Amino acid sequence: MKEQLDQIDWEYLYTILDVNKAWNIFRNTLLEIFDRNAPFIVKRVKGKFSPWLTTEIRQMMNSRDKALRKARRNNDEALWQTFKN
Repeated sequence: MKEQLDQIDWEYLYTILDVNKAWNIFRNTLLEIFDRNAPFIVKRVKGKFSPWLTTEIRQMMNSRDKALRKARRNNDEALWQTFKN
C-alpha cells in the first residue's frame, strides 16, 4: 500500500482552487487504495449459546422447516395446515 501511495503525484492537488473538489479527489484516491489492499468483508457472527434450545426443540424446528419446504413445493392446503400446526 505504501508503494501505491508513493506512486501518486500529489502535487496536482495544490493546483485545484476548490477545496471541496481537492478533498474529494484526495479522499477517493485514498479509499480506492484502501479498498484494493484491505477490502471490506462482512462476517457473520453466530449467536451465543442458548441453553433453552434443547434437542427436542431443535427436532421440532427441523420438522417445521421440512413441512414448510413440502408445502411450498406441492402447494397443497393439507401440507400448509400441517406446517401451521
